[in-house]
Amino acid sequence: MTREQQRKLKTLKQVLPGILKEEMKPYKFKKKDFMVWCVQGDLFFNMHIFIAEKDGHCYCDCHEGFKPLWADDLLWDILGMPENKKEPLSLRSIGAFTVYGVTCFDERRELSSWEPEELEKCVRDYMAHFDQTVHAMKEKDYGTLLNPSEYHGDLQELLLLIHEGKYREASEYAKAMEDEWFENEGIGFRQRAKRYIVNSCKKL
Repeated sequence: MTREQQRKLKTLKQVLPGILKEEMKPYKFKKKDFMVWCVQGDLFFNMHIFIAEKDGHCYCDCHEGFKPLWADDLLWDILGMPENKKEPLSLRSIGAFTVYGVTCFDERRELSSWEPEELEKCVRDYMAHFDQTVHAMKEKDYGTLLNPSEYHGDLQELLLLIHEGKYREASEYAKAMEDEWFENEGIGFRQRAKRYIVNSCKKL
């Protein structure tokens, strides 16, 4: 990057929070740190917009995801952290012990001028798209879009199996998982999940 590009990139990153705050007003979305979020029915939606530079080009990146509210609730039950359900909904956007949402939109758009005006237009378009996503997605789409190869994909898959009461499949899936993902009071998520599955079976 040239010095001029470095200066413009710094400016874009500085003005982005203010642009996000302004452009989300018509939709009444909420914002927690870098994440824009909202709840529609029993679904939690989030959108992350950020500025990136690569090979002398400037980009505005947008990532949208969503998850059923039960996903975090179930995770917290398994981890022995049910008190988190009483916390503000914003915890589900960037909290350390939360499930990532499945990806429903991911785009990179070049900002050829490197100017705030172009960034404003880009953010405005992404806010409108996010609003469409919020009103279009249904809970059934969660399982359809779930991709085990994505970050938290195997965790999402296991939680879905447990939620649907498919305990035999869930037990086998938990054994095959490679990542522990979380640990609470010295006990990892997979071990806690296995216990949760056994206890759930006993209640049948």
